[in-house]
Amino acid sequence: MVLPDDNRDGYADASRNFLENLPSTQGLLFTEGYFYYQDATKILRVPYHAGDRAPTGASQLIADIQLYSSSLHWPKALDQSDDKTIYVGNGGD
Repeated sequence: MVLPDDNRDGYADASRNFLENLPSTQGLLFTEGYFYYQDATKILRVPYHAGDRAPTGASQLIADIQLYSSSLHWPKALDQSDDKTIYVGNGGD
C-alpha cells in the first residue's frame, strides 16, 4: 500500500495498492533499489525507488523455498545484514 502525501500536510491524500493479488505476503524488504516480497513460498523483487506508486518493472523470482512449508507458520521474514546479505526466515510448527 502506498500512502502519498502530495500536499505535504502530514496526512495521506489517498491509498493505492503497489502490488495486488498477493494473499500470502508478510515478508517485506526495501533495499538497494528493490522491493523484496514474499508470495507464499516465493521470494520476489521488483525495482523500487522512493516515491514510486506502482512497479516500474517486472517482478523477478529470487528464491522458491519449498524445503519445508508450514500451514501454521508460513510467513517468511526478510532482513539484511550490514554486509548486504539478505536472510529469509522459514517458520516452522
